[in-house]
Amino acid sequence: MKFCSLFSRSVQIDERYVDEKLIKIYDSVGSIVIFVTRATNYLKSFKSAKTIYWSHNFYLPPNKSEIHAFDKIVGVSTFHQLWLTLKFRRPCYRVYNTYNIEKPTNILRDYNKLSVAFVGSLNKSKGFHDFIDIVNEVAKCVDSVTVKIFGDGNSAHLIKPLTKNSSVIVEYYGRRDKKFIHKQLSTTIFLLYGLSESGPSETFGLSFLDAQMCGCLPITINRGACIEIVDASLHAYSLKHNQSQIIDLLCNYKPENAEEYSTALVDGYTASSKFSDSNFKKTWGDVLDSRNWPNYDLSLAMRYFVREFRKFTIKKLNR
Repeated sequence: MKFCSLFSRSVQIDERYVDEKLIKIYDSVGSIVIFVTRATNYLKSFKSAKTIYWSHNFYLPPNKSEIHAFDKIVGVSTFHQLWLTLKFRRPCYRVYNTYNIEKPTNILRDYNKLSVAFVGSLNKSKGFHDFIDIVNEVAKCVDSVTVKIFGDGNSAHLIKPLTKNSSVIVEYYGRRDKKFIHKQLSTTIFLLYGLSESGPSETFGLSFLDAQMCGCLPITINRGACIEIVDASLHAYSLKHNQSQIIDLLCNYKPENAEEYSTALVDGYTASSKFSDSNFKKTWGDVLDSRNWPNYDLSLAMRYFVREFRKFTIKKLNR
C-alpha cells in the first residue's frame, strides 16, 4: 500500500503493518492513498483521503464493489487500461512502469549457436509450460539449443526432464539480480516470453525491455500489451500469431539472419523514453491532477480493436 501527499512527502507501507492508528494519520483531506493491486483490505477505512487503485495485472478484488469505491483506477499499459475500462465500465488511466536503460558493454554473442532464454515466474500463468513445450519441439529439429532460465515458481520441476534431452543445454539460474540477468541476455539470441495462446496475456512485460536493452530479440505471441512494450521496429520479427510460428522460426534459424535482427535491435530501438523516470513522474502528476481526463491512446486502442476483431473472425471461420 502506498500513501502519498501532494504537498509534503511520499511513504511506502506494507499492508501487513497497517493499523487503525496509522490510517488516522493519513486519512485526511488533501492526502492521496494509492492501493497497489491486492492491497485493498483497508479501503473502507479511508473516509477523507482520495483513493487510487494501481493495478499491475488481471487480479480482481473478491468484492468488485471495492473497485467502484476508488476515485481513480490506473493500469500499466494502454491494453491494460482498456481492459480495466471495459471490466469496470468507468474511465481509467495509464502509467507505464519505469525502466532505466543501461546498455551492457562487451557483448559477446555467438550467433552460430542457437540460444533462448526465459525470464520471469516459472508458472503456467506466465507461459512457462508453453516455453518448455516449444523448446522440446525445437530440440527435435536442431542439433543443439542452449536454454537459459531465470526465476522460480511452482513449475520449476519441469526443468529436470528438459536436462535429459541430449539436444538441450540447460542453464538454470533461479532468481538473480538484474545485472547478472542482463549479462546473460547479452550472450543470448532470443528471449521467449508471453507464449500463451489462450491463457492470461501480459499487461506490461518487463522481460521484453530486459531483452531489447541487451540486444536479445524478444519473441512472443501477439497478445496483451506486447505491441506497446516491444519496440515498433521489432514487430515484424518479434510478434507471432501462434506457437507454431515460433517453433518454425527457431527450427529454421540461420546465423546469417542474426545481422538483420541485430540491426533492428541496435538502430531501431526508440522506446526507452516512454519508460523513463521523467515520463513516469509526469504521467503520475497528470493522474493526480483532478482536472485531467484519462490519457487514452486512440491509435493504439484502434490497433487492439483490429487485432481482436481479426482473431474473432478467424475463430468463427474455422468452426
